[in-house]
Amino acid sequence: MTEEEPPSVEDIFDLSKALDVVAGQKELFQEIAHLFLENLPVHLNQIQEGIAKGDARALEHAAHSLKGSVGILAPNGPMTRSIFSRNWERMEKQTRPVRY
Repeated sequence: MTEEEPPSVEDIFDLSKALDVVAGQKELFQEIAHLFLENLPVHLNQIQEGIAKGDARALEHAAHSLKGSVGILAPNGPMTRSIFSRNWERMEKQTRPVRY
């Protein structure tokens, strides 16, 4: 996969690894996935607000929270790290104060 190529589902999510995190308990995994999806808009809104306000600390907190949630669903996923690393650099540049 290259930077221009969109990731495939297999690159991002491995159900067997995700189920390992919850000792194979599918019901527990479904509950965690439901909570993730329920809270996703809140995390994304906090990230957007941090960017809009130029508040690097708020952005970092929101991104870290989201990364932790994603890590539960896609543990050790190479795409999880790659997506966050690439986007973090971009967001960090957008929130840096301009120095005169």
